[in-house]
Amino acid sequence: MSFPAFTPALPDLDQLRGLRAFVAAAQSLSFTRAAVELDVSPQAVSGAVARLEGILGVRLFNRSTRSMALTDEGARFYPQAADALARLRDAVHSAAAGDEPAGLVRISVAGGFARRYVLPELPGLRAALPKVLLELALDDRRVDMVREGFDIVIRGGVLGDASVVSRPICALSTVLVASPDYLASRGAPRLPQDLLTHDLISLRFLSGLMNEWRFERAGQVEQLEPRGVLTLSDPYAVSEAAALGLGIGSVAVHHALPLLRAGQLKVVLLDSYQPMRREMALQYPHREHLAPRVKAVVAYLLERFEVNADLHLGAADLRVFEA
Repeated sequence: MSFPAFTPALPDLDQLRGLRAFVAAAQSLSFTRAAVELDVSPQAVSGAVARLEGILGVRLFNRSTRSMALTDEGARFYPQAADALARLRDAVHSAAAGDEPAGLVRISVAGGFARRYVLPELPGLRAALPKVLLELALDDRRVDMVREGFDIVIRGGVLGDASVVSRPICALSTVLVASPDYLASRGAPRLPQDLLTHDLISLRFLSGLMNEWRFERAGQVEQLEPRGVLTLSDPYAVSEAAALGLGIGSVAVHHALPLLRAGQLKVVLLDSYQPMRREMALQYPHREHLAPRVKAVVAYLLERFEVNADLHLGAADLRVFEA
């Protein structure tokens, strides 16, 4: 279904109010939360959306007393409306700032990676781009970049979403770790099957899937689903639990590195542990013309990540931490 153009000219003020109300309500699926964001009453949001539906000739939301959901037409219209508002904001910021990037950039980034690698870069970023405002959401869950209004998402995993541009940051190297005290009392495993006699710390992803451990010996791949004495949903917490002597855990190197350098963790089975290849990437929506503020932040962060040696450690660099 195609949507009628508002007018041959620019949208009038009432139509712009309708677009803003619709986008805010679509992001939160709540007129009340949209009203708080826009600093108006819920009745004003509802009325603006109703007038927009009248202009378009379609219903954008299915509403009841207890819930609200986008209709098929609303779901198709939302990316167009959100992009149109983003372009309008970009034009306003560009006109006000001249050639200098300006305006708000919203970033969603996994919490552990943000604290270690993104937050330390913010002073330099602010100095380089003083007119760019930043909003960081530190959250490990999967996000809908367009629906939730993020300009940039930084995530790790097996990436392949064709709807976004993915710029690789680094490989997500993963190791098995345990504390020196634990290994002194229980012994360091030398073969994968030795793990069957050890206390293991499991990671359950937010999707509900368990982290599986894979090993390669003599060209043969073995897979182990750890049945741990402790199961956690936060990858950084796995590092901390292992450092406390609770068992052996599988962690990304960037989570474990401070504890490895402090001598609170040791690496085991470095040669045989071969987890599924994953990577950390910076992602942004496909757009014909990426906003200067977003383009500038993307370029700055990627350059800083590229020169950060801690993000590009290989197996040879980790041997110093072996038990």
